[in-house]
Amino acid sequence: MEQQFGMKELYFAQLKTTSNIEIDGNYLAPGETIATFDKIQISQFKEIEQYIAAVGGYENRERVIWRRPKELDLVFTQGIFNKTQFALMANARLGKLTNEVLGVSQRDLLETDENSILTLSHTPYRGKPIFIYKVEDGTKALNCTMYSENQIQTSLEAYTDVIVDYTYVYDANVSELTIGQEMIDGFLTFEGRTRVKDDVTGNTKTGIIKIPKLKLTSDLSISLGTNANPQVGRFDAKAMPIGERGQTRLMEFYFLSNDIDSDF
Repeated sequence: MEQQFGMKELYFAQLKTTSNIEIDGNYLAPGETIATFDKIQISQFKEIEQYIAAVGGYENRERVIWRRPKELDLVFTQGIFNKTQFALMANARLGKLTNEVLGVSQRDLLETDENSILTLSHTPYRGKPIFIYKVEDGTKALNCTMYSENQIQTSLEAYTDVIVDYTYVYDANVSELTIGQEMIDGFLTFEGRTRVKDDVTGNTKTGIIKIPKLKLTSDLSISLGTNANPQVGRFDAKAMPIGERGQTRLMEFYFLSNDIDSDF
């Protein structure tokens, strides 16, 4: 049996670690916050439960019923996201690029000087090919040699417009998102807030949601192109059951007696 309910918005939502992990070059201890969401625009919860019944007697009726929560599917979406939140949406490992350099493709529209020399906007990646094409007819220029770190001596006429395709080394810090490697092998905890209106007084109060054991299950799905819809950040997760037999729980919802964030 499945039970469903929805909430319009959560705010001050946090995902926290349950073990020592490394994300984007930072080492986090258990209980440390991985990502904070100021506003999650849509949140959906779908509880999946298992009922087991003992039957017998007249008409083989159900005599004893056991209810066991299996998991809780969650979908969170947010319009604006940072790189850590993007890694959560993709459930992909986020780390620092340390053991290799990053080659970046570059295309310069240039003009040869009076000595038929081209000055590139970046220093080319040594060992990578450089291609030069005349803008006028697309002819590839041959017999070119490096004149200095970012200058090329060509056999072209002076003041010839050209396109130069090459690769340069990006030498600042780089974060690497690796699709196919899970961001976190274990579990996280989740806590978020919402606002609930009192049925009698109509006053707004704070509700707090806590999920003590959460597993990321996100898959990367991005639409690109001129006609694509604006990208909305989304990550999927499952709340897993905890607790002793007969005391199993998936999620806790606390109704406070006032709005603790009324000033915000």
